[in-house]
Amino acid sequence: MNDKYDRVNDAISRFEEIQARQVEDFDKMLMPDLETQTLEREQGFEQFKQEVAGFIELVGQEDTPAGIKKSMILSLKDRIRKLLTQNEALTIKVKSHKEHLRQSMKGLAKGKKAIGAYESPAFISNRPRAINLTN
Repeated sequence: MNDKYDRVNDAISRFEEIQARQVEDFDKMLMPDLETQTLEREQGFEQFKQEVAGFIELVGQEDTPAGIKKSMILSLKDRIRKLLTQNEALTIKVKSHKEHLRQSMKGLAKGKKAIGAYESPAFISNRPRAINLTN
């Protein structure tokens, strides 16, 4: 049972590290790689989920005293709560980043429209132009 408990704790620690690094990336980088972050989070969460499922299955089967089971479960519950709090901080960072990107895209669209106003009508139309050289 202790082995499974330790494995769950290790999985939680790895997931905490992933989240902490990702929060830090939003503070340090102008444009963090969201695709890589998402993949990393999915893999970390999947491992965490498997370890928790194995621990829960074992808790129901073993003859470990109820007091020890309860203390292990409460400890994991507390760590998971902290993990969720950290996840909320990351969610706020992601939403803020998305809003910043949205505003930047609006600014780019306005700039593109303004530049388009300076283009000549000949550039806008795709009609072929011919120069009369006989005159």
